Amino acid sequence: MNGYITIGQLADMMKISTHQIRYFEEKDVLLPAHIGNNGYRMYGLDEVFILMHILFLRELDVSVQDIHTLRGSGTKSDYIKVLKTKLEDVKTRIKKLDELKTNIESILLFAEEVDEQTDEIILKNFDETLLKEIARYDCDYNLTAKDLLDLSEEHHLSEETVIYQLYDTQHCYICLETDRTPDHILKKGQYLYFNVLVNNEKIVDQKIKELYEYAIRHEYSPQGKLIVIQDSHLSIFENDALYIRIQLLI
Repeated sequence: MNGYITIGQLADMMKISTHQIRYFEEKDVLLPAHIGNNGYRMYGLDEVFILMHILFLRELDVSVQDIHTLRGSGTKSDYIKVLKTKLEDVKTRIKKLDELKTNIESILLFAEEVDEQTDEIILKNFDETLLKEIARYDCDYNLTAKDLLDLSEEHHLSEETVIYQLYDTQHCYICLETDRTPDHILKKGQYLYFNVLVNNEKIVDQKIKELYEYAIRHEYSPQGKLIVIQDSHLSIFENDALYIRIQLLI
């Protein structure tokens, strides 16, 4: 038939498989315009546009069953409702992808830094950081996996969450970054900065001691709380150790 195309030609045009087109036919969402005596399925312009609409909805993760319902009895209002819902889903996915992009960039930047700075105490300027306190322990308490589970359930922590531990002479304050009224403020300024690769708490204690000894030798005056930052993503390059960051305002 003049003006019609075969299932193979339609599949090539849409860059999908003939199996997908046959599946849509089985689910009664796309029927051929004509089936010849030889069994060839032929498709016209209407079917081309119908398939475009189906593929668009599938890209939005609308189920084939819902597409069947929409094509069978759906009104313009029904389509608008579906599209508005999917728009919010897309916005959420974009936000998640932006966060993922930021995390990847941070990991790559960190990878460049630690090649030269691991176990080396340096001076570094940091901007102000606002923190929300989510837990408080005695200063000599070691955070456990059970503690982390409890905090994760209560505060909806994710694998991207950066955990700050602030220490003074009495307490350890577990904190997260916030854009609201803070419980603690890390002031903008110059810090002694230490990237440390650790696999037990004794190493952490030793590195903290080294940091204070370094400050004394160089006649720096530490100000405020000791800061220990745990960012699980930055340990991706190590199988049996954890990178932590130790900071001290001077």
